[in-house]
Amino acid sequence: MAKGGTQTARAERDWTLVVVWIGIAAVVLLVVGVVLGRLSGAVPHLQAWWQAGPSLTGLVEHLLVNWVGAWNWPASLAWLRPHAGWVAPVTAVLAWVVLIFLFMLPMVTYQIYALRKVVGFMQARVGPTQVGPWGLLQTPADVLKLLTKEDVIPRHADRIVFTIAPFLVLVPASMAYLVIPFGNQQVVDGKVVYSLIGGDLNVGLLYLSAISSVAVIGIIAAGWASNNKYSLLGGMRSAAQLITYEIPLTLAVVPSILWVGSLNLNTIAQYQDHLGNWLVWPCFPGLILFAISALSELGHVPFDLPEAESELVSGYNVEYSGMKFAMFFLAEFSNAFILSALGVTLFLGGWQSPFPESVPLLGWDHGIFAVGWFFLKTLSCVFFLFWLRATLPRLRIDQLMSLGWKILIPVGLLNVLLVAVLRVVLG
Repeated sequence: MAKGGTQTARAERDWTLVVVWIGIAAVVLLVVGVVLGRLSGAVPHLQAWWQAGPSLTGLVEHLLVNWVGAWNWPASLAWLRPHAGWVAPVTAVLAWVVLIFLFMLPMVTYQIYALRKVVGFMQARVGPTQVGPWGLLQTPADVLKLLTKEDVIPRHADRIVFTIAPFLVLVPASMAYLVIPFGNQQVVDGKVVYSLIGGDLNVGLLYLSAISSVAVIGIIAAGWASNNKYSLLGGMRSAAQLITYEIPLTLAVVPSILWVGSLNLNTIAQYQDHLGNWLVWPCFPGLILFAISALSELGHVPFDLPEAESELVSGYNVEYSGMKFAMFFLAEFSNAFILSALGVTLFLGGWQSPFPESVPLLGWDHGIFAVGWFFLKTLSCVFFLFWLRATLPRLRIDQLMSLGWKILIPVGLLNVLLVAVLRVVLG
């Protein structure tokens, strides 16, 4: 009876905390809305920015150039007066800050929480329960701990390379979001009215392939600079694994390029305008190849040899602590989201709804509905990664390398040939 009473009291406390947090969030949103409304009415430049179509570049231009240009600057401070050349670098810095702190960090934080809960459920455990309602604040507390923890550098480590390595891993992971189509574009008279793509590059897939290769340098640098045999071995394992599986991963995406005839991710997503046009049907072997190669690129189970705790303690990041360790963790889970989003874009229709447009609500795939479909598909793929992590055992290093060189690469080449022939036959 005492145990049941304790659980009931805890459940009531959790629900009370949830209601309190919802109330606080509602008040904050109300205050922010009132403040923004006052600003938009009081500042003509903000009102003009809103009417012209709100964008980050336009906001920086209005606040930095147009608005400030109306000020009466003293002659001695004229050199400080902003000009149009400041717009691009300031916009880039702000976009980076928004990406890291308003998307990547919260997304990775609760991706880790979801991993703990899902794996705990599958292994008959409970996962985080104590910090916040249902343990929702456990991972933010862990992040806060890492941010405030002492940064320790081994005495015999190469300090410069040791410090740079986490950035070489994190920067490509954040730059990859640039070309991911989170939703549709609206074009009126040849002009993009709004777009849910950071950079609509014609060579988006080539850009992703190139930028992801930089992370290998950071991992090798981290393993070597630590001056630790376990980190060096983990770095070498990771380099061999990443280089090996980049080949079948590239071969897995080539069929989608051949079928659509474009390297632009938005064009590939737009092509899959209904369920019958999804590229999973003609390129199904490529989807399987992509899933296996992506697991290896991420270092997820059953390909987690670079961080094998039972053999290498933690692998290439064993000597890292504090924020530097958090950067490796952030990059790993961010890459999981990116590869899931890439698989959705290439094979599963991207932001397109699987239902016909005539179906109310379920058939809508524009604006916020497009973003909803994209995240639903992508987070389903992330759940699939968690499922595998709770299910499969780790492979040996010789099995991993044999799978890549002897099976996946030949299958990938054969798949490219078959899809090219099928495309020619079907016209």
